[in-house]
Amino acid sequence: MKFTIEDNPEAVRRYGHIKPASWGAARCSAGYPEAERSCTLERDHRGPHVSHGRFRKVLAVWDAGVQVQPAGGKVKVAAKPPSRIRPWDGGVVAALVSLARRVVKNAPPMEATLFLIFFLGMVVFVLDWTLRILGLR
Repeated sequence: MKFTIEDNPEAVRRYGHIKPASWGAARCSAGYPEAERSCTLERDHRGPHVSHGRFRKVLAVWDAGVQVQPAGGKVKVAAKPPSRIRPWDGGVVAALVSLARRVVKNAPPMEATLFLIFFLGMVVFVLDWTLRILGLR
C-alpha cells in the first residue's frame, strides 16, 4: 500500500486523523520508497508510516513491507553508524552549522511557531505600555 496526496487524495484523507510525533519526540524517519518524504510518527509506532506536511496535513501513507525471517536463525540488519558533526572538530562555524541543522530538523509545527511569535509580541506590547504609563519611557 502506497498512497500520496498527489496520486490518491481520497485514500490519504482517510488517514487525516493521525497526528505527527510531538515536538522533541524521536521520529521514525522511515523513507517513502519513491519520493523524498519520511515518516513523521513516533519511533516504534504501529500501523503504516505517515508523512505530514505543514499544518499537520497528511501527504503520504505507506506500509513498511514484510520482512521474512529465515528458517534457521536471526535476521541480520546492517547498522549504519550515526554521522554527527562534533562542534569541537570544526570550530565555531561548524558548531553554528550543526546547531542550525538540528533546529531545522526538529522544528516545531507551524501553529506552535506562530503562537510563540504572537505571544512574544504581546509581552513586548505589555512591557512597552507599562513603562509608558509609569513614565519611564
